[in-house]
Amino acid sequence: IDTDGQVVVFTNQREPGVIRGTRLATGEQFVVAEVPDPGRRYFYPVTSLAVSGDWVSWSNHDGENVYVQARNIATMDTVLTVRRAAEMSRRA
Repeated sequence: IDTDGQVVVFTNQREPGVIRGTRLATGEQFVVAEVPDPGRRYFYPVTSLAVSGDWVSWSNHDGENVYVQARNIATMDTVLTVRRAAEMSRRA
């Protein structure tokens, strides 16, 4: 969960891959983005959620890669992938 005083962005346990937002002045609710479900391996696929002005950014993982993504919530243009990196190998 994060807020910039104008918008609150959050995820919830029932839909862990859905990032939602609420405009505080109007109460308008909207979906910021939906990220792929990585399966049972990760309970919370979205982390590091942040909002600033018209931009929401987050990190998420799909079981193979970690992504840093962002979306302009004023225009609702396509989600931008700022960075993608392969996950580190797991140690036995």
